[in-house]
Parts: sequence; structure tokens; C-alpha cells
Amino acid sequence: MPRELMHRFAAMVRTDVVYETGHGDLTPYLDSPVDSPLVQDSALRDQLREGLSSNGSFYLYQDPFHAHYLALAYKGGRLYLGPLCNSQLNPAQQARFYKSHHIDVSEPRALRTFTLRQIKDTVVLAVSLFCGVDLPEEELFSPRPAEVAPEQAIQRDLQDMLRDNEAYADEGLYRHTYHEEQQLLKAVQAGSAEEAIRIAENMDGDSGRFAAEDLQHFRILSAVAITLVARAAISGGVLPEDAYRISGYYIRKSTAAQARREILYYRNRCIQDFCSQIQALRQKKTGSSYTVKCRDYIRKHYREKIYVEDIANPLGISPDYLSRLFRKEMGTTIQTYINQVRVERAAELLVYSEQSLPAIATYVHFPTQSYFGRVFKQFQGQTPSEYRRAHRVPEFWMDTQKNGRS
Repeated sequence: MPRELMHRFAAMVRTDVVYETGHGDLTPYLDSPVDSPLVQDSALRDQLREGLSSNGSFYLYQDPFHAHYLALAYKGGRLYLGPLCNSQLNPAQQARFYKSHHIDVSEPRALRTFTLRQIKDTVVLAVSLFCGVDLPEEELFSPRPAEVAPEQAIQRDLQDMLRDNEAYADEGLYRHTYHEEQQLLKAVQAGSAEEAIRIAENMDGDSGRFAAEDLQHFRILSAVAITLVARAAISGGVLPEDAYRISGYYIRKSTAAQARREILYYRNRCIQDFCSQIQALRQKKTGSSYTVKCRDYIRKHYREKIYVEDIANPLGISPDYLSRLFRKEMGTTIQTYINQVRVERAAELLVYSEQSLPAIATYVHFPTQSYFGRVFKQFQGQTPSEYRRAHRVPEFWMDTQKNGRS
């Protein structure tokens, strides 16, 4: 394939593409070889070369960071693709990732995250294009036979479960009703935290067993509830990206918990947080359609440079008129509202993520950390560091060492 087309292929699959001749000479088809694991890490290439020699025309390797690399036999040499990361890495994990590949640069590229679907498509396309092999995608990421129960055993277990469930149903002891579940979701959509938690706690004892071990059962039960509550919160007006971030945080906390009361605390705290957000959204002034659309635009584009003209022109009004109308109906300027939204998003990241203060400031589009700190304190009355310490979900180490866990 001509060099220009290989560059286009690399841009399309959005990862590094490197060709290695039979003599070990490298031709990278990427913009920045200096921070490419395929270029800088000879041990990684050794791993891919060895895997390829054992597997034939292609070899797919996954490292400890859930990054996938593809090696293909091509034109007497080898073509390498990667990393295709299936797990989003925070800044500390990215630093460890690059260190593991002996890459020491001041500002390495942020690693892109790919879904398994995207990784499958990339592998199938590359194997077909460069090896002339039609690869059934079912062969990718399929567990080995020894890793899963035989089909007969799965069917037998399902039949046993259904039979046991019928016995429980006959006694009126099995599982909460669909109606109760809908009541919980409606309470969250309405922002009624106390009612939602009451329903959730009433349902705890009526749920079918998700696992034989008690703690694992409650971990799964909590993860399911948090996922459902997040969907209800989105229906109640919470932005999807916020709902996913918050629910992901609480799922991680509850599934790592070592006591039932700790697991259910995180589940209930998640319900409270979502209901508080929904209540706050309902208490905001509605205003005219122009003001509503202006607020919507800001909440969607707060991570970018926002110009009033970009909001006003599609509405068919002048920027000055929109600014005056917004201030009249909202009691504040558009720029102040932009800063308010950015601070709100930063506050969520301080509570629900491990991101550093500079990373958060950059993410919500503040030009410097010092300016971010000044604006944040104006709205929250605390510096970002003080806010994080005051609002992080408390850990359960107060008296567990003395009294044991329950």
C-alpha cells in the first residue's frame, strides 16, 4: 500500500500503524513516533513478533492496561497497530502506561478509548485488507472453552433456577414487583430522595439472589439499582454525561465495598445526589425560549470557547439583545452563567473523579489553574482543594477496625 494511503488508513483507525521489515527496520505511519509504544518499546515488538510467528497471519495482544495491539504478516515483514485501549485511563494510569513502555516525554498524547465493537471492526478490516483473510468477528474476544461452563451445564442451571423461582413465587416470597421498580424510578424523576430511598430499602429484602455470597449479592444489587436510577435521572433532566460519570463513580465504590451497610450507603447516596440535581434543575428560572436555548447551548458547549454571537445568530436576534434579555430574566450576565456552569462541572469532577486540579481546570476550559481557583471560590466559597476535601464521599474506616464489618 502506498505511503499516503497507509497514512490515511492510520488516520481512519485512529491509532498508530508501524511497518517492520524482516531486518527490523521501522516505518511509522503516524504523527508522533516519540511517544508511540510500537516505535519506542522493542520488548513490545518482540512480544508481537513472537505471537505472530506462533499464530500465523495475525496476532492480537492485550497488555495489563487493557490496550490491544495487532500484528499482521505483510509483504515479508510485519505491520503493527495499536494501542487500542478498551479502558479509559486516568492521568496517573496513563503515566504508568507510558513508563511501562520506557517513554519519558513531558506531555504524552492522551490515549484514545475504543469500544470492543470498534476494536473488532478495526481488527477485521485490517486482517481482510492486509492479509486477505475474512475473519469471523466471533473469533475475537471469545472465552476459551475452559473458561466458561459447557452449554449443557448453562441450560441445566437455567432450568434449575426457573424451577426454584416458581417455588418461591408459589409461596409469594420471590422478588419485588415491576410496579415497585417503576415507583422507585418515578420518585427519582420527581427528585423525591426520601421517597426513592424508602422504596429502594423496602425492595432490598424482596430481591432474588444475584449471588450465593451475601456481600457479592448486595454489590450486584446496588450496581443494578444505580444503573436504573441513572436512567431515571436522565429522564428527569440530568445530562447523560453527568449521569454516567456519577453512576460510574458510585458503582465503583459500592462494588469495592467490604460491608453491606457501606454498599447500601453508596446506593442511597447516589439516589440523593441525583434527586438533588433534579430538584436544582426544577428550581431554576425558566425564562423565555431565547434564554432557555442560551442556557442549553452553554451547558452543551461549556468545554469550548463560547461567543454570544454563536448563540444569538441561529436564534435570529442580535448578541446585545440576547445579553440584555438573559440578564433581565436570569439576574446575571451570560459570562457569569458560563463560569457558573463550568464551576458546577468542576465541582462534580472534584467529588466523583481522581483527576488533578490542573486537569480539571483544563477540562472545563479555564485558561489557568490560578484563574480557575479564583472563579471557583467566588461561586463555592472554597478553593477547589478545600471543596474536594469537604465533599468527597466519606470512607468507612471510622469504627470498622474496632467493631468489625456488617
